[in-house]
Amino acid sequence: EGVRGSLSRALRAALRESRRDAPDLVSLHGDGSAEGDLGEATAWQIIAAETGGWPALYASKGAHGNLVSAAGPLEAAGMLLALEQETVPPSRNCRPADPACGLPLAADGPRAVAGMCTGVVSALGAFGEAACLVLTRGV
Repeated sequence: EGVRGSLSRALRAALRESRRDAPDLVSLHGDGSAEGDLGEATAWQIIAAETGGWPALYASKGAHGNLVSAAGPLEAAGMLLALEQETVPPSRNCRPADPACGLPLAADGPRAVAGMCTGVVSALGAFGEAACLVLTRGV
């Protein structure tokens, strides 16, 4: 089960607790490790199939590096800005995208998406643990 299972459980718990069905925007953990990225991609593929579509996805660690425990607060702040501005941030330094992951990342630059209200920041630990934070903006 590994990363896929722990991330799926963390996301479902976070959405349930926030009373949301699915996110509009996701900040992927995306640390560039083969096991972590593939496990995270598989979890999101399953969730996209269950919810009937992909949320907008981006990964910011390619721009700022893996800040370990400081990554969560930085990515949460980035998510709040993205929701406020209704803009998907670009995923930097992810070209070529790993075809095994198959995620629709925004890599060419910021992309406006009107109506985004719910965002998820996902975080993975070194031993397969996962956490998801749901952030929302009022409409």
